[in-house]
Amino acid sequence: MNLMSGEFFLFLCLTLVLYYLFPRAQKYILLTASLMFFLTASAVSEPLMCLLMAYIFFVTYLGAIAIEKTEGWKKDVYSLVSIIGLVATLFILKYAFNMGELFLSLLQMDTNLSWLDFVPIMGLSYFVLSAIGYLLDVRWQTCSAERNPTTVALFLYYFPQLISGPVTRFTAMREQFARRFSLQYENIEYGLRRMLWGYFKKLVISERFAMVVTTVYASPESYGGMDFVLATLCYAIQLYTDFSGCMDIVLGASALFGVRLPENFRAPFFSRSLQEFWQRWHITLGLWFKDYVMYPIQISAPMVALGRMCKKRWGKKAGKKIPFYLSMIVLWFLIGVWHGCTAYYFVAAALVPCTLLILSDGISALTVKWPSCLRLESDNIFVAYIQRVRTLLLICICWVFVCAGSVSAGISVFVNMVSNFSASHFYDILNTTGIDGKKAVFMFLCLMLLVFAEYLENKGSSIQRFMDGRHYLFRIGAIYLVVFLILGTGMIGKSTFIYFQF
Repeated sequence: MNLMSGEFFLFLCLTLVLYYLFPRAQKYILLTASLMFFLTASAVSEPLMCLLMAYIFFVTYLGAIAIEKTEGWKKDVYSLVSIIGLVATLFILKYAFNMGELFLSLLQMDTNLSWLDFVPIMGLSYFVLSAIGYLLDVRWQTCSAERNPTTVALFLYYFPQLISGPVTRFTAMREQFARRFSLQYENIEYGLRRMLWGYFKKLVISERFAMVVTTVYASPESYGGMDFVLATLCYAIQLYTDFSGCMDIVLGASALFGVRLPENFRAPFFSRSLQEFWQRWHITLGLWFKDYVMYPIQISAPMVALGRMCKKRWGKKAGKKIPFYLSMIVLWFLIGVWHGCTAYYFVAAALVPCTLLILSDGISALTVKWPSCLRLESDNIFVAYIQRVRTLLLICICWVFVCAGSVSAGISVFVNMVSNFSASHFYDILNTTGIDGKKAVFMFLCLMLLVFAEYLENKGSSIQRFMDGRHYLFRIGAIYLVVFLILGTGMIGKSTFIYFQF
């Protein structure tokens, strides 16, 4: 069941009608709809999916209760067994085949591991992380174990977040699932407008910029350095409007039921540093790894002892930085593995961003001083835009490897950029993609609309709040205009969201 299909819209409408017709059964209606969505949308056979869903549910539900009821070393044992049970499932279904193929290639062995090549399971990486976070919260006594099985099952399999996240926390979702929501016009209007904005970003903006990316990276020998710079910047727009568009649809669909999911983006391209960018991009995933991986490592006894030793030998600064950097390396290693067990994903999502963050932190004293050397204030608009452009270009280094499709191809692109930078085939790209003058102007106007929406987001507002402050007729007219643009100019087909693969 594709998010952009009529089947999904009918499923959503039917669930919505039943949800508000039977308010006392809202939780059960949502759970039934979620289980049906999971079973019908997945490519895995229904019996196997039922077994997998039951296994993850019982490990999470019974594990949390066992962790809460026991004391001492037994609490740690139950925690470890439950989390290992979830991690092992994720590893076997998502990584075992690629890891096995890599291991066999290193040993030059010829063994058939096709039996480990499982069909990708929708949302597996997201709800497993949510389940692990819930178990750790119970272990750390930041929340109590839930006795109601329906609430736990709905937390794991709530269908809007199954699609592509966000990674949720049990404490926030339990409170909402315990409520009964009445039909409110504000929720319906907000949800539909949010979904339309997401469809607009995906079908009208993302798919058009994707044509430039595909054209250039499909024939790297035909284009020069400037073309790759253009294509990579287009990929930044494509990826962001694809992923954030998906989040808009997901959050909008959830809002129709009165349930608010956490935001996953906050105007990332207005970031003035790499650290700020990653705090604004895929927010729930970053916070999950920081709270459940990085911070526990930093305060662990071995890391504290390492910090003291480094402080004695190399000073106070080293005592803080070295444990911090080691924790960061572990964090980004796991994020890279989470994105996919392939070399170019690991380089793009772990090695490059982690290296850039450590280097930028190391030279931060120099980068902070350059505005004062030019007698400019740090909040000067010129300084701000220079820092934003610098951050965007550094982030694009990561995405070159994703666009190229392999580490070696990514390195070749960088070599091409340096050796053949002046070469440009801009008009050839437009001709190949079929983008004429009118379409180019339309893409530019769409991009300006996106920039305006991101500007509002950066100021603490949003395009939705901006619309809320307009006249009723203006809002209705805007909705019809967006629908017309999606139906008239949207590239509606069999396209899927990029982050579905994770």
